[in-house]
Amino acid sequence: MTITHPMARWLIKQLNETESDYTPLTRRARHPRTSHDQDYILADVAAKRRVLERHPPKDDPTSLLWVCSTCRGRPQWPCPEIRDAASVFARRPGYRKEWKPDD
Repeated sequence: MTITHPMARWLIKQLNETESDYTPLTRRARHPRTSHDQDYILADVAAKRRVLERHPPKDDPTSLLWVCSTCRGRPQWPCPEIRDAASVFARRPGYRKEWKPDD
């Protein structure tokens, strides 16, 4: 599946960078932490990827909006689950304030 929504592409980039930073070959050079930290972070990245897989954006040509293929009730994408997953990267370049989760 090719994802073209700007937020989805941005989120995938953040996940890829985080995963790369914590792989066994690079972890010592970039982040001197314990293997427990590495395991936790890589598991968190994998969980966020699964959320993105379950809530993919779908272009709705009838409304000119992106919709969530999974959510009901509030179908506009990014849905609340994706906004929550991306919010941990809010301080990184490229994060947009309109992606902030609703309170």
